[in-house]
Amino acid sequence: MREFVLTACLAAWILFTAGFCLIGTGLEIAVRFKKMLWNGRIEKMEKPPFSVFLRVYGERHYLKSFLMVLVCNIPGHLMMFLLGCVKIGAIMILVQPFMQGAVVGMGDDKTRIWGVFTAVFEVSGFVVSCCLGIWGRIDLWWISGVLLLLNAAAEAGGTLAGVTGVPGIRAVKNREFIE
Repeated sequence: MREFVLTACLAAWILFTAGFCLIGTGLEIAVRFKKMLWNGRIEKMEKPPFSVFLRVYGERHYLKSFLMVLVCNIPGHLMMFLLGCVKIGAIMILVQPFMQGAVVGMGDDKTRIWGVFTAVFEVSGFVVSCCLGIWGRIDLWWISGVLLLLNAAAEAGGTLAGVTGVPGIRAVKNREFIE
């Protein structure tokens, strides 16, 4: 069981790194992928609930940001557990880290560093939730809970460190789409 979780986490981190590296290349597919992700995130951030998160994050209020990260990520952990229960969670273990790595890779230097740091808890937490679902081990929910709390603490800390996010608040307000 432990070996499976470690293997799944390793696979997730390899995919996170692949997404992170791909987005920085000048390859045509990377440019199109970056445009799709960036522009899609701007459109998404203009509408609730994402606009609320962006506003709260922009206030640089740690506790509000911490609670907002929890509210946003609890459904993800529940979904990963349920997808694990029906044995299709492995697909998300392959997709989610790649996409997250690509998004983090689009940020400025501070955002990329902070994004990798917070992803340690977020990616690992989602993988653990999925693995617990695969094994039907709801009795170990607390492991996902600890990773979720650590992720929220780290991600909310970005408000104090001046992390702008991807796309940044300014890019959303000014609708700075990639053409």
